[in-house]
Amino acid sequence: MNIQELAKLINAEYLARYRNVKVSRFETNTKNLKKSDVFIAINSGHNYLKDIKICKAIIVSNDYQNEKIPVLKVKDTKEALKKIAAYKRLKYKGKIIAITGSNGKTTTKELLSHILKQKYSVYKTYKNTNNTIGVPLNLLALDDSKIAVLELGMNHPGEISELSKLVKPDIAIITNIGTAHIGNFGSQKKIYESKMEILDGMSSKNLFVNGNDTYLKNNKDAIKIYLKNDLFEIKNIKSFSDYLIFDLKIDKTYSVKFNIPSTIQLTNVALAIYVALFLEVKPEKIVKALSSFKSIENRLEIIKMKDKIILNDSYNSNFESLMAGLETLNNYSLDKICIIGSILELGGKEKEIYKKISINLNNNYEYIFVGNKIKAKNALYFEDVYELINYYHDNKDKFRNKVIYVKGSNGVKLIEFIKQLTA
Repeated sequence: MNIQELAKLINAEYLARYRNVKVSRFETNTKNLKKSDVFIAINSGHNYLKDIKICKAIIVSNDYQNEKIPVLKVKDTKEALKKIAAYKRLKYKGKIIAITGSNGKTTTKELLSHILKQKYSVYKTYKNTNNTIGVPLNLLALDDSKIAVLELGMNHPGEISELSKLVKPDIAIITNIGTAHIGNFGSQKKIYESKMEILDGMSSKNLFVNGNDTYLKNNKDAIKIYLKNDLFEIKNIKSFSDYLIFDLKIDKTYSVKFNIPSTIQLTNVALAIYVALFLEVKPEKIVKALSSFKSIENRLEIIKMKDKIILNDSYNSNFESLMAGLETLNNYSLDKICIIGSILELGGKEKEIYKKISINLNNNYEYIFVGNKIKAKNALYFEDVYELINYYHDNKDKFRNKVIYVKGSNGVKLIEFIKQLTA
């Protein structure tokens, strides 16, 4: 479209002399801005307008002027972003798969994309850009891919409905219903109801869910997936410190080595396999992809060093994902240190969930808690990650020849401790 058409789409004021300039690419970060892009000033983006040297156009909500570059002024740049994203979605001819859930969204997105690439051209959500700004940006990035795999996240009720109506998924996946952000919802039942909003933008009934989940297993609007189902069976599962081995029976039985040592992840593996078969990916291609898939950075990422093994699970936290990580830790024979940061957005459920964590801890491990007072034997407590880093530098021998598991909400910034461990 040209600038005149763009201005009409987002109800913007524009400079008439530029109206025949063609536009197709959009960007919200000046660091990534190319001369072929339209820059949208989202959130603090207005602060960086002075850094822009050249691009096709600029969309703002203030009185910024530029004599060399067309400027489109709107009331709300976030709303403009959504309107452009909706336009791009209508023009997109491929299929869109939307993935949501309390845990495992990103791993399932990455795994399914990895499998589908054996047959299709695939676009996937960039990193974890899964919110009301990130999802529209991913829609703007859609190209001629035949399939897009998009992750939808939420912090508050109504967000999944909004995103689903924008994305209009052809296929949707719900991995599970946990306690993430429960402080903003009040109960798991409310989280379940909010996740089911993914149906709001769907015209098909292709909703695939974890059939073992307490809340999802009775849903009549979903296709429930188990390790054994009508298309395949996962069986003979064996756990090792660095990987799983299992048999996958489809047209015949295949032996699979899966490089994430978490049996809890197998429900997400089953969801990815089922959707891949639904989209006619051949079994041998699925097996090849499963065997070559690697863990994702900061999500139960195994880092082997000369004097220690680090299980870097520092990207966010909730009760269910913490329990999954601690289960994986059991596969190691070395002595263990668990570094557990606060779980944020628990609201009035904090005391209850911290008590549940305390009950489920293995008393044979050493624990370091950052920003919380979870009760455990063999425990040390620090107010923040910087206190922990100082302690580490004074006591490095304590961390040698051990498996160190690191988990916490992003706000605790345990990634800073990971940087010190791996330096």
